[in-house]
This record gives sequence, structure tokens and C-alpha cells, in this order.
Amino acid sequence: MITIQGIFGLLTILLIAYAFSEARKAISFKPILIAILIHFTLTILFLKWAIFKDIFGQLNQFEVKVFASQKL
Repeated sequence: MITIQGIFGLLTILLIAYAFSEARKAISFKPILIAILIHFTLTILFLKWAIFKDIFGQLNQFEVKVFASQKL
């Protein structure tokens, strides 16, 4: 059910953006489809392989430390 909700949410956002677009004919769908493909590929990588979870977990910890050091 969560998967269907996520896909529905993504499609809803895309349809709203398309509906409010002033130049619908100027929209290039190839970059949109590539971005969605990259999104789903990264999602599968993160969910299936622990090494990707570890790598991005370490990057996240680094980012948190950088932002924490910048607070006054």
C-alpha cells in the first residue's frame, strides 16, 4: 500500500505541474523520465544492498557534523 501511495503522490505532483504549465508543448519528457528512472534505481539500491545504506549513512553523518559546526 505504501508503494502505491508513493507512486500516486509522484504522479499527482507531475500532473499538477503539467496542469499549471503555461507552455505544455515545450515540455521535454525525456529528462523527466530519466530523473524518475534514476530515482527508482537509487531507491532499489538503498533498499536492497546494505553497502549503499552504509555509504550514504556515513555521508549523512558527515553532513550533520558540517552543519552543526556552522551553527553559532
